[in-house]
Amino acid sequence: MVNDVNINYSQIDRFKRERLFEAFDKHYLRIIKKSSKRQQEYTVDLIALSPEGKRVTFIAWKWLGLAVLFLLAFVSSGYYLTGHFDLDHALYVLPVTIVSLLLSGASVYRLFCTSERKYVFYTSFGGHPLVEILINKPDKKGFDAFIEALRERICQIALSHKIPKDSLQAGEMKMLRRLTEKSILTSDEYEKAKVKIFANKG
Repeated sequence: MVNDVNINYSQIDRFKRERLFEAFDKHYLRIIKKSSKRQQEYTVDLIALSPEGKRVTFIAWKWLGLAVLFLLAFVSSGYYLTGHFDLDHALYVLPVTIVSLLLSGASVYRLFCTSERKYVFYTSFGGHPLVEILINKPDKKGFDAFIEALRERICQIALSHKIPKDSLQAGEMKMLRRLTEKSILTSDEYEKAKVKIFANKG
């Protein structure tokens, strides 16, 4: 029998953005993400998730690459200035040096903003990372308890609902399409997941 007690959990990241999770009505998970400018809410069917989640460190490679690029530009222009310093060169190269330093700092800040450690639950057939929970926030004990309760509920649902594989795949695809229509997933993400689901048929 699936536990009927709701599982609630809330998190606040370092930029005061709030994440609320609520498992309800036996096999649904409501996710609410709040920031100062917007609120995003959607529901996931737990039967579509694999209970084996993963700890993942999300690194914003784009911002890391830009930070390195602008830092190299800063070092190169600074080195050029020290070896060829005169007023004419300074007028052209000094602004580039300053701008490169500022852009490098801005890229490092964006890298810090967008890189996080998360525990991720993926969909069973499409393998899409659908539920992302910040690791050890607000504390390790609460985080571990919530992850264990959520995994247990996913396993219980799978055991108590003997649903054919084709029906599970169709349900997962329908859910992903609904989330795409709500702009939770991009069209590219949906198409990639759909390809994997079709590859698992048979």
